[in-house]
Amino acid sequence: MLCSNWTTWKPEPGRTSTVNEGCPATRDNRIIHSEDDTAPTRAANNQNIPYLLSPRNTSLLDNRPTLRWHQVEGAESYSVRIRGQGLDLDWKTHSRETEILYSGEQPLPPGYYWLIVETDNGQRSIEEGVFGFRVLDEKKATTLLKEVEKLQQKQLSEEAKTLAIAHFYLSEDLKYDAIDILEQSIKDGNNLVATYQLLGNTYTQVGLTRLAKERYLKGLELAQTASDLNSQAEIQKSLVIITLILDSKEEALQWLEQAQVSYRALGDESEVRELEQNKSEILEAALDLR
Repeated sequence: MLCSNWTTWKPEPGRTSTVNEGCPATRDNRIIHSEDDTAPTRAANNQNIPYLLSPRNTSLLDNRPTLRWHQVEGAESYSVRIRGQGLDLDWKTHSRETEILYSGEQPLPPGYYWLIVETDNGQRSIEEGVFGFRVLDEKKATTLLKEVEKLQQKQLSEEAKTLAIAHFYLSEDLKYDAIDILEQSIKDGNNLVATYQLLGNTYTQVGLTRLAKERYLKGLELAQTASDLNSQAEIQKSLVIITLILDSKEEALQWLEQAQVSYRALGDESEVRELEQNKSEILEAALDLR
């Protein structure tokens, strides 16, 4: 087990142990949950617009990022624009591809930027909202990369190491890097429920709801196969919100009821009651998303 201060602890076989026994409370917590309480971006990812894939709603270590967006059927070319918070940068280019490398004369200075993509027939990414990213300064980026190097040296399985690094990235708002390492882990054969669940959560945070749903559904399938009822309940609850954002009230209600069944099987009646109490509010929220 990897503790929050990055020390490792191996529970004694044959006895029940609590996390606090091997991972005592400490101020030196390096893996923490983000304190960003911002609600997940409510974007339905309209297939008819070049909605942004990356970077969006994230901080970046790289000052020459790769830019990606949704391919729109019928579009032959795209105009791409990056604007800084001030008037100091307004970079533009055109591409027939849906993935390009930022190729400005100079790397992007530290700061916040907006990315806007438009098709040759006038469909724009900002039709679902304006999304941006923050480039970290070199000193901060170097410090974070050193912390990641320490994690990579831990004696953990590759799957556990990936999750630990992804959680660290998320604690520093590096959502793009978290998504990247988790997706690569899946390509390498990682089939942990936790990997798919964390990917679903992260895609939800950045507003990529269709990708979030795909990852949640795969995670749910794995959880059911492994009889992991706790993860199953959590994912079903997450799918309620996702399907509401994608404007499917009926499907959302089905997931809500399935989540209640799972939580009841876990003996968590407080969660069952909370879902029941919020049922009308959750369904009414769908009207606000239209």
